[in-house]
Amino acid sequence: MDDIPVPLPAIPTRFMDRFRAFIRARHLAYRTEKTYCNWVREYIQFHNKRHPETMGSEEVNA
Repeated sequence: MDDIPVPLPAIPTRFMDRFRAFIRARHLAYRTEKTYCNWVREYIQFHNKRHPETMGSEEVNA
């Protein structure tokens, strides 16, 4: 069942959990959440699995 949102922990600590909480706080559709999470996952993979919080404008421009 792909249309049921993944439950989040009470206090999200992992980056993707915090990102999902951010999206859900803005009441975006679950399908939009999945799409954004896939984009973030691809962005992280493109930059050799570096943490997004350690990257700057140079990586965004790449």
